[in-house]
Amino acid sequence: MNKTRIIFTLGLLVIFCGCSEREELAKRLAEEKTVSDAKAPPAVSEFHEAALRGDTDFVRNALERRINVNAIDEEGRSALQLASFDGHHEIVGLLLEKGADVNHADLMGRTALMFASTASNIEAVNLLIKAGASINAVDKDEQFTALMYAAAEGQLEVVESLLRAGADADLKDEDGETALDFAVNKGHAKVASLLETVVTQAP
Repeated sequence: MNKTRIIFTLGLLVIFCGCSEREELAKRLAEEKTVSDAKAPPAVSEFHEAALRGDTDFVRNALERRINVNAIDEEGRSALQLASFDGHHEIVGLLLEKGADVNHADLMGRTALMFASTASNIEAVNLLIKAGASINAVDKDEQFTALMYAAAEGQLEVVESLLRAGADADLKDEDGETALDFAVNKGHAKVASLLETVVTQAP
């Protein structure tokens, strides 16, 4: 084999080796990207939707992938607020453990405790209270408190829990109405009776 042929052959070997190395590198990068994508957090909208529908596994996975637990949507709502709204207490607990801001307020000034107090979400309410939720916070729209929301919906257990936690039954909304007025106006007799007792016994 002449010198030129030898050089040419060696050149081909270098090229082939180079191609093989590039293919291996490309394969390795693709695998790394797949792993990276699997570890990357999901979109905030997906995280919020999962919290709202009570998909505990999805929320847990998102938290493990280090999603921002306090990320908010266009209405300023957090995953904690959305989970609280439908009483998904297991998710509420997970979010709180990961540092969710228990007193975050959305654009309307509503907190997770207010969201939870609108229905029979006693487990979620108690978790939020234990985590330091502001019991007497008021929203920006009507100056409603969590107690008012609960009274308006006739949620006796929630009202009892809020009162034990220090909810002020004398607070009034922008129309001058109290939680008792809400219960009376909505025909929630048991809640009204409880609140009337509390107001009457107040010093």
